[in-house]
Amino acid sequence: VQTDQTIQLTSLAMEPEISAPPAEPETVQLEAEDSKKRKRDTESQDSDIPDAKKAKNEADKTSLGPSEPTDNASEPAKGDEAPKKKKPVVVDGKKKVFQFGNYIGYYGYRLDEQGRDPRIGCMKPEWFDGKDVLDIGCNSGVFTIQLACYFNVKKVEGRDIDKHLIDMAIKTRDTWYEEHYKLPEGQQKKNVKALVSFKQENFVDEKLLKNNAGPPKTEWERKDAPAVVASGLPVVRKQVTFDTVTCMSVTKWIHLNFGDEGILAAFKRLQQLVRVGGYLIIEIQDWRSYRKKKDMTESTAENFEKLKLRPHQFAGMLAERYYFKPICEITPENSVSKGFTRPISVFQRV
Repeated sequence: VQTDQTIQLTSLAMEPEISAPPAEPETVQLEAEDSKKRKRDTESQDSDIPDAKKAKNEADKTSLGPSEPTDNASEPAKGDEAPKKKKPVVVDGKKKVFQFGNYIGYYGYRLDEQGRDPRIGCMKPEWFDGKDVLDIGCNSGVFTIQLACYFNVKKVEGRDIDKHLIDMAIKTRDTWYEEHYKLPEGQQKKNVKALVSFKQENFVDEKLLKNNAGPPKTEWERKDAPAVVASGLPVVRKQVTFDTVTCMSVTKWIHLNFGDEGILAAFKRLQQLVRVGGYLIIEIQDWRSYRKKKDMTESTAENFEKLKLRPHQFAGMLAERYYFKPICEITPENSVSKGFTRPISVFQRV
């Protein structure tokens, strides 16, 4: 009885060495004798195997023929393997869900060859030079920091709902300027750490939804009158305001997470934050992009079905209800990402 080892060794002995040069006659004779010796040794070992075990060996040989299924028959061929799923992003030991658009690596493939956000290129100096600036939904802070680098801002503050992103923004502030920003000829080096600050904040919280949704109810509110007046009108607490507020790619996430009431509350707060004569620069996502992200969570899916307001109405609402006069519409050029080519609306607070 021949074993697998016998067949293999015999086959090897009979196969010619294609790539090797012709062997000397003496070498061939020695190799042939060595092969015969190995064959005799194998047959001797095989004769000591009990008959039952020999039969099992023979059965094992025939059971793996081409017509018989193997243990791996149900597995797909290498070329037919299903695409691997992306590994979930884990932060502080928890799976990250980006329901507020708070993506990690948001700027990774969006910046140009010089590392500049393409939206910076369509901004005008008069909107930022000498101004107190607020950037709402700042993510990891690249756009916020570049406002301070490319314009002569008085100061700029970035706010985001995600604490992890705020921590990243602070690190970005402390390293990006030194490593990447190239000073234009004649420009003095800036103290970016002193110009730029970051803060974690939910721009639309529950209190704002209850008390501040909707347009201003009185002329007194619109004119930012003193907090205490003899007429008994509602008290408006004094808060920090800004010359310019930017709100880039945020409206969709507020709308999906907080509904129509949430977006109205956000507009009311923008009206309160921008000083009279100041600027609101807002990038509004279109309705089609809502459909792509509505299923981020159960709550966003439910909210989507209840929405009655649409993004194309927002500009008119800001002008008619919240005292923002339309100035112009700008569009970034030479962007490497479609996400950074949306029209950006510029308003002035009146």
